[in-house]
Order: sequence, then structure tokens, then C-alpha cells
Amino acid sequence: MACFCYRNSIKHLFICFLYFFQLLSLPV
Repeated sequence: MACFCYRNSIKHLFICFLYFFQLLSLPV
């Protein structure tokens, strides 16, 4: 579950945040 935001860009960080949030939204 590694984050793929490897660039110092706001867009990449935002996409990474959304991706991580979706992982937290998954039913356990």
C-alpha cells in the first residue's frame, strides 16, 4: 500500500490523498 506520489506536485499529492482515502473507505 505504498503511495505513488513521488513528485513534489500538488496534483500528485492530491491524487495520493484521494487514493489513500479510498483505501480507508473500503469496508473491513
